[in-house]
Amino acid sequence: MKRRLYLYRLMIVVTVLLVPLAVFCLILWQRSFTELKYNNQKYYESMLDNFGDVVNAKIEDLKNHAADLIAASKEKDSMFWDANKLFSDNSYWYKEAVEEIANQHFCKSVGEWGIYLYGADRMITTDGTMSSENYLKVKLDLQMGSETFRNWFSEENFEYQRELLATTNTAGEINGKMLFGFMTKIGKTQDKALLFYVMDRVDFKTFIDAIYGENGINFYISGKDSDDIYLSLITDDSAVPEFLQNKNGTVEEMYNSIYTIQDDVLPLTYAIQVTEDSFQNNIISFYHDTKSILYLTMLLVLCICGVVLYFAYKPIYLLTESLDYEGGNEFLTFRSALENKHAQISEQRMMIMDLLINNLVTGLPISEEKLALLGIPRKRQFYCVMFLDNHVLSFREVEKLTKEIEEKLRCKLFVTDWEGEKESILIVFMEEDNCSALIEALSLWVSSNLSDNIKLRVGKVVHSLDEIKLSYASCHNEKERKAAKNDAAAQQKRQERQRKQQEEIMEYIDAHFCDEDLSQTQIADEFQISVYTLSRMFRNRVGIGFTDYVNGKRIEYSKELLLTTEDAVKDISFKVGYANVNYFCKIFKNTVGVSPVDFRTNIK
Repeated sequence: MKRRLYLYRLMIVVTVLLVPLAVFCLILWQRSFTELKYNNQKYYESMLDNFGDVVNAKIEDLKNHAADLIAASKEKDSMFWDANKLFSDNSYWYKEAVEEIANQHFCKSVGEWGIYLYGADRMITTDGTMSSENYLKVKLDLQMGSETFRNWFSEENFEYQRELLATTNTAGEINGKMLFGFMTKIGKTQDKALLFYVMDRVDFKTFIDAIYGENGINFYISGKDSDDIYLSLITDDSAVPEFLQNKNGTVEEMYNSIYTIQDDVLPLTYAIQVTEDSFQNNIISFYHDTKSILYLTMLLVLCICGVVLYFAYKPIYLLTESLDYEGGNEFLTFRSALENKHAQISEQRMMIMDLLINNLVTGLPISEEKLALLGIPRKRQFYCVMFLDNHVLSFREVEKLTKEIEEKLRCKLFVTDWEGEKESILIVFMEEDNCSALIEALSLWVSSNLSDNIKLRVGKVVHSLDEIKLSYASCHNEKERKAAKNDAAAQQKRQERQRKQQEEIMEYIDAHFCDEDLSQTQIADEFQISVYTLSRMFRNRVGIGFTDYVNGKRIEYSKELLLTTEDAVKDISFKVGYANVNYFCKIFKNTVGVSPVDFRTNIK
């Protein structure tokens, strides 16, 4: 399967851009989520503190109520002046006692309360009087067998000013009531009594609804050193929470967070259970939905990037396929193809120049077939030869000049030089026989880009390619007459200069053939000759083209490296001047007949 390095690079770039963005989003999400949980914990802990303060205030109110009742019982007009004796002597005494506690000692902190007289075993409440056993059965729906309430209503356990806490809840049941008891002595005779108060969720509901009117939050009051849940204030039918095993800390589970604190005065633990219906967990759900959306968004972005990469890369893929792509770096393939195309164009221009120069020198006719093959349009039917004395145009100067002239004047310009002579020849294909605009443009370009000392000599305009020699002769006669005076000496000097220059060029190529950027253009500019002259010199001296010669040198050197080193083929490709290893392998196989790997294996 062909490797697509450019596509891989695009994918890497997309990954490098998206992965940090995704990581940043996840870190930001995690940080905000952690901050949310921390703020929630502080919020609910503050809520628990307030709830504990409410419970403590209510207990304090009950203790104050008990103190007021105890003080009032010592007054002579109180029905509790001598409660045990009055109850024994008058069976209707309790009616007045009930009226007294209902009217004179009203308790606003709880809805139900009463006095238990140990001596008479009677329970006096705002609703009437009954025995402790009946009160447990009728009012609290409990059996007397409960160990907790046996202790409550047992005179043996009486301890003056002792505070008691209990609940009607049983194992697995959290809908009961919480009891607060205060053991004391009432009346003149100091009869033993238990002032008890019954608290249920109604006594706290006003507080909960007024301050924390929020669904999904359950409050619990439990024993500090026991598993009893004294009172539950729930907003749904949740099961008994598991916070009793974690009273000394905070338990956090998804959609079931439990926060607890200990009372500093009473042996109680306060807890909040945050259920699925709470605002907190709605936010948590939103955060987790956001995380899922974030993952889906990243997946969608990856898919979009994949589609974009596909459509962005498809033209490159089609181009590489049309260019006989052999794998590797696509842009090196384009570069190689462009270089080959440029070489073909240069070769074509050199063939044209060769034809034109031959015509100038020898007057050989140029056939219509060659003109058509070389792409010379027949509509340009006027021709002119010009000379630039004392300057050989570099490749870049030629490109700049031809581009500017051809765009402005709609003519075709070819530039070359005489081998060994410091002058440039310009051959122009025109559509009109008037070249005044061309001369003006050329003169302006020479003065602007070269020097005023460089003179432009213009030949006559001719109507046929076969007459180019006439145009050449019309601007070259004076030079030819000067050369005729010392023809032999000038010829020998010219040949010596050409030979020396050729040797210097070959030495330069032999020293720099491993340079990746080595080209005919570079060498032509280095030695101040035209590409055409360089190519012509190569064909005449070496017998093969410049590219074939350089490739041959590189392949021979690569064979030496393959046999004498352990370097990888890719490294050898770079060392001998090929940036594209696949192109190197192709040239090597076309030249040697086998791939570099097979060559190394077979020879060794």
